[in-house]
Amino acid sequence: MNETERPRRAWLVAHLVLLAAATVVLVLANRGQWFFGDEWEFLVNRGLVGARYGAFYPHNEHWSTLPILVYTALRNTVGLASYWPYIGVLLAIHLALTHLLWRVMLRAGVLPAVATAAAAVFSVLGAGSENLLWAFQIGFVGAVAFGWAAALVVATPERRPGRRDLWAVALLLGALMSSGVGVPMVAVAAVTVWITGRALLRLLVVGGVPAVVFVGWYVTVGRTPDTSGAPSHSLGSVASIVLDGLDHVTTAVAGVPKVIATVLLLGGGVLCAWSAVRVVRGEAASRRLALPLAGVVGIVVFAVMVAFGRGDLGSSRYVYVLVALGLPVVAVGLTTLSRWRWVQVAVVLVVIAVGAQNVQQLWARAQYERARESWTRDVIESAARMITQGDHLVGAQPEPVYDPDITVKALRLFVVRNKLPTNATSDRGELGARLWLQVAVINPGTASTSTPATVTKREGVEPVSGTTSCLALAAGATTGAVVATTDGHLRSLWLRSQDGNSAGYEVQVGSGLSAPPVRVVAVPAGKEKELLTSLPAGQLTIRPTTPGSVVCTSP
Repeated sequence: MNETERPRRAWLVAHLVLLAAATVVLVLANRGQWFFGDEWEFLVNRGLVGARYGAFYPHNEHWSTLPILVYTALRNTVGLASYWPYIGVLLAIHLALTHLLWRVMLRAGVLPAVATAAAAVFSVLGAGSENLLWAFQIGFVGAVAFGWAAALVVATPERRPGRRDLWAVALLLGALMSSGVGVPMVAVAAVTVWITGRALLRLLVVGGVPAVVFVGWYVTVGRTPDTSGAPSHSLGSVASIVLDGLDHVTTAVAGVPKVIATVLLLGGGVLCAWSAVRVVRGEAASRRLALPLAGVVGIVVFAVMVAFGRGDLGSSRYVYVLVALGLPVVAVGLTTLSRWRWVQVAVVLVVIAVGAQNVQQLWARAQYERARESWTRDVIESAARMITQGDHLVGAQPEPVYDPDITVKALRLFVVRNKLPTNATSDRGELGARLWLQVAVINPGTASTSTPATVTKREGVEPVSGTTSCLALAAGATTGAVVATTDGHLRSLWLRSQDGNSAGYEVQVGSGLSAPPVRVVAVPAGKEKELLTSLPAGQLTIRPTTPGSVVCTSP
């Protein structure tokens, strides 16, 4: 081993040790995480045979074929007994991306110490926690990883550039088939090709072939009716959204006030402009700047896409992508400053502080998501147990607030085919499941076999003038409750609005808990709804929340 290779090998060892340490942190942070939100859309609706939607049908406008295939394979093999196989795929891709970024920074001439420290911070990026704690984000993380791998491939000198470019095209197709983030990653690879070689044919192959394939997918499969109501933005508002988003990224990652974040962004802009000038002049060292500058172009493309589509760059999943694209140019700037020893000391201290803050952010977010998903897991597993026991159900969605794609039919299949547990022990989880599966809000007259429920207790309510079966908030009362006893039979109460006002209610089942699950029900002005229940022996509590809310025991 020569004198040049020895220090490089030492920094590789240090980098791998830090990746191992980050793995420990990430595994600890992911304890107690579970399936959530969009994951159920993949699990319930997607597959290769007999699925509601195929693997090429878009998910929220994203081409998500590869994540869908991953979820389908895991669902059909390891099942739903554990979340670890799913989160394990995410962590593996994230750590691979971290290593790719380390390689990108070294290729750009970044000091090994700076590259290793920057990669270490990225590996535990709490500011981008959504992409580290939610297995569904393999789409975003995978697209960035495929894209940077393609950029590295085309930036690598080789005697056979044709083979190299074909590999890059394959990687970019993988990026596009992971999520919409693949679009800016195609731009990253194309810019890298142009700066490193100025070869038009190579540019048409590396950038053009993936673009044509993506357009073909969009025209044939990906274009769906727009039901999201996404706002349209002027160019001025898009520019403002992008600048505010970049300010937010800097503030979230570095933990600095907005004023300092703005100064840092201005400094970064000056560095990028200076680097671009060097590239235009064709300076000998400018080829090293290809990857960092390509990342900056990726930032612009991604930020504009999100600004037009979502109108906000504040989500942690967007922060993660922007950091992954911008980290190489930041590392180049730190390397430029690190020619002075006192700056090197300051850089070390700043990196340590930023890393510690991101670990803290990651831990705090992990605790929040663990609590939320522990609750939804108890509800869903309790619902699965109710279904397998043959309980009398009147609802179709056991947890529509966070996981609207789950249905009774899907849960029944998951228990039989995919090892979904039914052993939840939380009383609150069971009450949550019963609140949605054994209480339904339907149009009047739909349940012809139900009988009126009997009100056994009432507080803060009084009979509506001219009726004997309807109750509303008493004069001057701000809260009230109508309690009915349930017995397992199909029972009904009627909810209606009066005086031209809409009506609002909070519905609870059971008693004795300090914080029982609450279901919010709204009835439009002049309308009536039937509250149908098949709850076993216990209590059903309806709390009117507006003056126009009326609860009746007969239609």
